[in-house]
Amino acid sequence: MITSTVLLCVDLQPVFVRVMREPESLIRRASLAIAAAQGLPLPIIFTEQVPAKLGATSPDLLALAP
Repeated sequence: MITSTVLLCVDLQPVFVRVMREPESLIRRASLAIAAAQGLPLPIIFTEQVPAKLGATSPDLLALAP
C-alpha cells in the first residue's frame, strides 16, 4: 500500500475556477485525478483560501471524494 503519496487539490473554489482559461477542462481533469486517487487508493486533501470570504471547494468535486 502507498502511504507517502496524496492527491492535493489546491483552491478549487468556484470563485477561482470561474476565472481560469478553461474552467470546464479544469473540473474534468480534477475529477479524473480524484477518481484515480480513489482507485489506488490515495488520500485526497482539499485546501481552501479564506473559505469564509471566497466560498468552499466546488461541491461537484467534493462529492467525488469520500
